[in-house]
Amino acid sequence: MAQSAWTAFEPFPLVTIPLFVLAGQLMEYGGMSEKLISIAHRLVGAYKGGLGLMTVVACMFFAALSGSGPATTAAIGSITIPAMIEEDYKPRFAGAIADAAGALGSMIPPSNLLIIYALVSDESIPRLFLAGILPGIALGLLLMLVTFIVASRKGYGGVGEGFRWRPLLEALWDGKWAVFAPVLILGGIYTGIFTPSEAAGVGILRPVRLSGTHLDEGV
Repeated sequence: MAQSAWTAFEPFPLVTIPLFVLAGQLMEYGGMSEKLISIAHRLVGAYKGGLGLMTVVACMFFAALSGSGPATTAAIGSITIPAMIEEDYKPRFAGAIADAAGALGSMIPPSNLLIIYALVSDESIPRLFLAGILPGIALGLLLMLVTFIVASRKGYGGVGEGFRWRPLLEALWDGKWAVFAPVLILGGIYTGIFTPSEAAGVGILRPVRLSGTHLDEGV
């Protein structure tokens, strides 16, 4: 039994999972989740169910940073659920949006579940990551559609400013490192610059360097 347990946890790529989770926590503490929410708000905040749509978009971005569904739900939902309740969303509907959107972290790379599946089935982690991109985006768009339909029927949201390019570009520039992080991680894997395990290390290094002020205050 001891030998079987050791063999199960021996593969080095397993270190990728805690590293990506740690990267997500550092990004959340460093303020990247707020920047992602700001970008999502500029994109879809003015539509019916704007806060719900914003939650889905922000979760899709954060899932591409942390690879963890629970971490995504906690980071984004802790901010957006109270805001949705203040706009008279039903609490169960607000929680359901954040929960379902957070689950996108199980599909959108770098998904921890895809890493475990790859190790168990002896498949290629980069290929599974590549296979999860389009389904993850499709699921996110379907969830946004459902959110929009329910919000339109219930009369939730739709009270924000209309879409304008300038505020969006300003939010993108302010959160450029949060948007660039998935490109760095996945781009480095697919171009062969580093392995998934090394990519997780790079994912940690990035928020530590960019959010050093917040981390120093915490220490």
